[in-house]
Amino acid sequence: VLSGIFVMETVLKLIAHRPRQFIKSKWDIFDTLITLPTLAQAILLITGVKETEWIIAALVTLRVTRIFRLARTWPAMRYLLRTLIFNMSALIYVNLMMVIFIYIFAVLGQKMFRDAYRKKFTEMPRFNFDNFESSCMMIFRIMCGEWIQPLGVAVKATSSWAIVFFLMVFLIGNLLVLNLFVALILSTLEDQSFQEKYNTENDSHLDQNFMHQLKSIFTSSCCFKKESGNSYTSSDDIFGKKGDISVSHCLPDCIGEKFSKCIKVDSSSYQAWIAARKMIQKWMTHWVYNLLMILLIMASSILLAMEDKRAVQNPPYWYNIRLAESIVTLIFIVTIIFEIFARGISQYFSNGWNVLDFTVIVVMMLSSKIIFLIFHTSRTTKAIGPLRVIRRVQSIKMMFLAILESIPKIMNVFLVCMVFWYIFAVSGIYFFGGKFFRCIYVSNSSLVDSALVGDKDSCKGNDYKWTNSLIHFDDFPQAIILLFHVATFDGWKRALYNAVDARGINLQPVTYYNPAAHGYFVAFIIIGVFVALNLIVGVIIDGFYLERQQSGSALEAYLTDSQRRWYRMMRKLLKTKPKKSIPRGNHQWQIRLRKFVENPKFEMTVIYIIVANVIVMMVTHYHESNEVHEVLDILFKCFNYFFTIFYVIEAVLKIIVFRLYYFKDAWNLFDFAVVILSISGMIPHFCYSTTANTTINPSTIRILRIFRIVRILRLVQYAQGIRRLLISLAMSAPALLNIGMLTFLVIFIYAVLGMSVFYNVKHTGVLTNVFNFDDFFNSLIVLFQLMTAAGWTDVSSALSIESPNCNSNDTTISPFGNCGNRSLSLLFTSSYVYLTWLVLSNLFVAVILSNYQDVVDTEAGGVTEMDIDIFYEVWAKYDTEATQFIDYSSLSPLVADIKPPLGVPQPNRYACIALDLPLYRSNRLHCLDIIEALLFRIIGNPADSDEELTAEFDILIRRIKKSFLKKFPSRVPANQINRISELEKANITAAIVIQRAYRKWRFKKVVNDRVERHQLVYRNVANRCEKKPQKGILKKIRNARNVNNA
Repeated sequence: VLSGIFVMETVLKLIAHRPRQFIKSKWDIFDTLITLPTLAQAILLITGVKETEWIIAALVTLRVTRIFRLARTWPAMRYLLRTLIFNMSALIYVNLMMVIFIYIFAVLGQKMFRDAYRKKFTEMPRFNFDNFESSCMMIFRIMCGEWIQPLGVAVKATSSWAIVFFLMVFLIGNLLVLNLFVALILSTLEDQSFQEKYNTENDSHLDQNFMHQLKSIFTSSCCFKKESGNSYTSSDDIFGKKGDISVSHCLPDCIGEKFSKCIKVDSSSYQAWIAARKMIQKWMTHWVYNLLMILLIMASSILLAMEDKRAVQNPPYWYNIRLAESIVTLIFIVTIIFEIFARGISQYFSNGWNVLDFTVIVVMMLSSKIIFLIFHTSRTTKAIGPLRVIRRVQSIKMMFLAILESIPKIMNVFLVCMVFWYIFAVSGIYFFGGKFFRCIYVSNSSLVDSALVGDKDSCKGNDYKWTNSLIHFDDFPQAIILLFHVATFDGWKRALYNAVDARGINLQPVTYYNPAAHGYFVAFIIIGVFVALNLIVGVIIDGFYLERQQSGSALEAYLTDSQRRWYRMMRKLLKTKPKKSIPRGNHQWQIRLRKFVENPKFEMTVIYIIVANVIVMMVTHYHESNEVHEVLDILFKCFNYFFTIFYVIEAVLKIIVFRLYYFKDAWNLFDFAVVILSISGMIPHFCYSTTANTTINPSTIRILRIFRIVRILRLVQYAQGIRRLLISLAMSAPALLNIGMLTFLVIFIYAVLGMSVFYNVKHTGVLTNVFNFDDFFNSLIVLFQLMTAAGWTDVSSALSIESPNCNSNDTTISPFGNCGNRSLSLLFTSSYVYLTWLVLSNLFVAVILSNYQDVVDTEAGGVTEMDIDIFYEVWAKYDTEATQFIDYSSLSPLVADIKPPLGVPQPNRYACIALDLPLYRSNRLHCLDIIEALLFRIIGNPADSDEELTAEFDILIRRIKKSFLKKFPSRVPANQINRISELEKANITAAIVIQRAYRKWRFKKVVNDRVERHQLVYRNVANRCEKKPQKGILKKIRNARNVNNA
């Protein structure tokens, strides 16, 4: 009927729009193409053509793609599909690269392992290198991350060198090729045009702020008035902000208005009432109250974790726990009463966190003996109690709110991905529905040979049983669960084997009967996992990055790129300030020794010694021969003595040079502790002839020095990428800690839920005396494993045990007896895996990528935090007392000693003048002025540019100046007496005056010298003439007189 409706729709559109206009619509063409498989399937069914089962399944798969028509009215789906179409060429290239990679290593694997497998195994393993198809599936499996079990088989068939092949396939295929899918999706999601279209045109109800709908639950009553024009666009408005102290009506407005006339506002009793409420509200905003509430919530959570199986079976212990819970619950009730009294009913219940607190307290009341002595509430509801700590810890609260803000977008992408899964689930039902049944032996659950049992009818006997696989394609929910197994790569081999061995409905499977079924699973892994699930990962990472950018500062969104770069650089300057340098020794030999110790060559020598020490410790191995053991024992002792003596000499030299300042450096303390432990570990070797009484192994202690190898990164200039990664990790540490705390909170809640539901389940399968939900710590072990999506199929199967394998009649402890529940186990494990493995674990990646992008952007601006640190290291040489000032004469050598890009090599006189730094008393310069001017020289000063200075930028400038004044109180503008430009201008003016005076004086001196010289000549000539007159002497005298006159 539905197919007929779709066909009729296509015909009517063709008649109404005419063929020419009909062809212009892409959606009409898509509908027509989807209608053709429907007609083909109808023709095959009518004609009764045999052997069309697979053809009909393929046609149904094409028909199911009609669901993509939702994209016409679903903007989120439309733009996500456009994302995939936009990247289609790149995705094709990535898949082609993956095919080439699989082909190369499949052929190489055949050459390396085929003969060895045939010689070693009489029955070939399911994944092998026997033929090209099996070899390709083996390489594909290794790429998907399952390489340990095939590696063990390969090592058993060949040697340990097979590890090299498998590691190459895993590292290149899994870590490089497959991560290209995430990179392509992130590159599109980061496209600004896509973001604008998605944010402006996506008007689906899932993108509306669902927190606003949560708010309407508390504001829909007439008692809670809602001001017009208010729109709650942020979850902060719902869950409350840290605001000022205000007192509202105790009762809702609809009730308070009726009693307002009876209250005398001017009365002393009313003023005392208001004062009491303000005092309580002020106390509740104090950090001490917040700390006490955190401790109480932690105490309540600990009591909740203590309610395990042993506590239920021990009545006195259980009674003490319930008594402690009653006391904690009573304290919580008192705090809620005071909060309602201080804030009023309407204001209290308008805050989502308060509603959460109230709900948890009500549940605790119902489950305690305070009010209801008979009624008992399950601990499952109380498991949400630890969520209350989110409100009290600001860092976790901000992370939680960021996740809430991204939930609508994640849900959109999740639903779009479920469209792809829906297509594969429906096609899987038609391909493999009812074909996973098999005949097994009742005694050992092994498969009966198909030569003995060919179908269901022949599976009759005392030891035969016709049963279905635990995961199958018989219905849609089971198909989705099976695809989730495949997506997590846990338990998917069982489904793959069943599909490859399936012959038909009610037929006994035969090994490797249908190898074409591999194509279905490979297609789903590529489309449903590598593309669809990575689309969710990409949205999580991109959403967190955008949320972090927007939450950095509300005013930062209004800045230009240069202003934003300036603002971030100023915030970095606020993190550092000059420190006192270690003063030099009083003796010349100490100065020379210090130069030797601080020489980079000495540091590199230490690094080489550490590396050599590590290599020596790597030489030892298990199953050493006696000769090798004796030689290595002697060598190890010699090397241990050498390394220990070297480390002691290094420590002694540095203590002599730096004196007590040596112990103020963290690296030095670490080195000194390792040296002391190494010496203490060597003492027993000297005291005893054997090492039987040695409690501390020096090799074990010295291995800690491997962490010192990180120091080489500051000495090696080409390690830019590694330094960038380390800086990113250091910047990510606080956020990673917050996500870790939030993740542990989720694990804690699921641990309590697991204990509440599965604490009495019989230990079968993977459930053991340690790996179970009997108590809290065992539950943590299970959940930590499930967090990696490893083994969750086996855990879910063990928690789904049913009669007759368990006793469901004994309900004294649990309503299920010692049996499990398949629906609850699937819901519990799948939701936990999805939340932790797919969402929370990718938040760690999002944080690191976000900070890495910040580091890259900072380096693109030309200056990094390391450059700022290097500036202060050089500054310490000129300002040993950390006064934050240096003399103006030291500016030129200081700038020359700083490495580029901040530094300027000599001659740099005019470059220093161009900085135009302010001068303080005694012609001194402040460190902040110098580094700020050097930064502006590279990134530019937005205040001096032609860009329009907005009001938001002015506010940020004032904030930065105020922060600088607190950080550097000695930098007072009132103490500025001049600027370098003005000083140099005055110096130049004075120099000009001096030069003019000097030239005038020089000119007069030259003239006077010449006159004196000519006068002397005149006198000499005159004297000669007087003594002995000569011819023409009168003429010479006249010439000399004329010269003298001149």
